[in-house]
Amino acid sequence: MNKNDPPRKLTRLFMGIGLIFGIIVVSIFFQTLTLWKISQTWPVTTGIVTRTASKGWWDEERERRYYLEYEYTVGEKTYTNVQFHFKERSIKKYKYLIRKYKKGDPIPVWVNPESPDQAVINTAYPRDGFALLVVLTGFLMMMGTMILKETRWQRQTQALTAALPKDYQGDQPLPASGILTDSGGVVRLNTGMSIFWSFGIPFVCFSFLSLLFMMIFLNELNPGWSLLDYSSIMAGSWGASLVGGFLIKIGFRKTLEINADQKMITETSATFFKQTSRKYAFSDIQELLLERETWRKTNTLKNWILYLHTQSRQSIFVSFRHRDIQPSDEAYLGCVKQRLETLIFGAHP
Repeated sequence: MNKNDPPRKLTRLFMGIGLIFGIIVVSIFFQTLTLWKISQTWPVTTGIVTRTASKGWWDEERERRYYLEYEYTVGEKTYTNVQFHFKERSIKKYKYLIRKYKKGDPIPVWVNPESPDQAVINTAYPRDGFALLVVLTGFLMMMGTMILKETRWQRQTQALTAALPKDYQGDQPLPASGILTDSGGVVRLNTGMSIFWSFGIPFVCFSFLSLLFMMIFLNELNPGWSLLDYSSIMAGSWGASLVGGFLIKIGFRKTLEINADQKMITETSATFFKQTSRKYAFSDIQELLLERETWRKTNTLKNWILYLHTQSRQSIFVSFRHRDIQPSDEAYLGCVKQRLETLIFGAHP
């Protein structure tokens, strides 16, 4: 593995994708607001279905196929229209609704007060817009946690390098941070789940569960459903994601304590109410390794791996995959490695 391989620009990639997703989310909000305004501000009149056809008919003037036509009167003028929904000019996409309309049936018609020739006969909120919204917000949260993780590690690396001399050899305690304390003879590392794995991934998973629920149990248009109904599904998805994230964060914890006074390393794993500990003597440690993580053994990733190798070929990980200690450059872990080497091999023989 070559440490000089350029890292993947995951954060920049996520920021670009996040910007695109954000634009889509804003457009969905705009369409939803437009539908809400139509349902609230356009007056409702009674129209009459004048024509329906299961296979539709071709309109030469508009150069489109239509399946339903209706008439309505505003003042003394009668209008003929084929507009079904704000988003759909024709009812073609919602063919299952055609059977609900028969020639001569009275129907409610929402009319644009500023332009009476514009009207719709359905103001329901499209399911697909909310389904897409809940999935995109899940991905945005996932990418946001990745960016937050990378930004956090950039700040912590800058703080560490500013606090230590350039020729740091591990002979002085490391500055304390949210994941590390160094009292001089004892270094304690929190190697639990990172924010990306504890919150970002659950948001995506619950988003897809919500999408699955909407696609199975809801029609494309659900006239009886209000904004509150759809919002409840999204809020439930986000709430379950937050609860799941907190349970993962609290329930899955790992700590690594390097005690130079006792010449002992203690690795503690806590899974909810179960806690296990493993102890290794300093004499069991063969070496410390710092490498760039790879994916499928070929593609170099941004994350660095720091682990201790024992005489029995066991690996004690400080930074790896889902771990909280996951900087994108070797400066931070390089200092940690030097500090641990000094405690284990050098300063306390």
